[in-house]
Amino acid sequence: MHIGVVYYYISDMNRSLAFYRDKLGLDCKRVEFDLPYPWAELDTGGTILALEEFRTRKPSHKPPWGGAVVSFQVKNIEQVKAGLESKGIPFLSDIQDLGEVKIVQFEDPDGNVLELHQRI
Repeated sequence: MHIGVVYYYISDMNRSLAFYRDKLGLDCKRVEFDLPYPWAELDTGGTILALEEFRTRKPSHKPPWGGAVVSFQVKNIEQVKAGLESKGIPFLSDIQDLGEVKIVQFEDPDGNVLELHQRI
């Protein structure tokens, strides 16, 4: 068994695609706007990160904000962080050195937490 897809509920597909595809540089494998709930799949190098737009659902259906963190493993956290900051992505803190790993977190346009991590 392995994780094949992790997905976030988002409120605006075009805005989220601009963030994940254009700023983070993830390869968009599929986008479906004609589904009852617009859906996109982005390749992260083995696991699909999917986005589901919730705006078209009934008001009683609320997304579970804060329910997960997607952590991208990188080789040089300082370099990747600087590159994302140059694209206008603010980070929630400085890079934290936790001994065996360095981490730093940021958010997507809907407030979902994302993280960079580098194994030391």
